[in-house]
Amino acid sequence: MNTAIIAAAGMGSRMASDRPKQFLQLAGIPIIFHTLKPFEECDSIHEVIVVLPAEQTAAFLEMAGRHGLR
Repeated sequence: MNTAIIAAAGMGSRMASDRPKQFLQLAGIPIIFHTLKPFEECDSIHEVIVVLPAEQTAAFLEMAGRHGLR
C-alpha cells in the first residue's frame, strides 16, 4: 500500500494574505486541490493524508466535498 502525505500546515505569512496559502485560489480552485488531484488520480497511491492545522480541518473537508475529492 502506498500512502502520500501532503504537508499543508503553513500559514502563508509571506503571501500577505489573511488566508493560508493552501486555500488561496489558483484558476478558481484552492491551491491544495491542485496538489491533491494528481495523487487521487494515481492508481499506485492508495491513501492520501493531508496534514493541516486542526482549526483548518473543517473548512478543508467542506471544500474537499465541493471539489469532488474523497
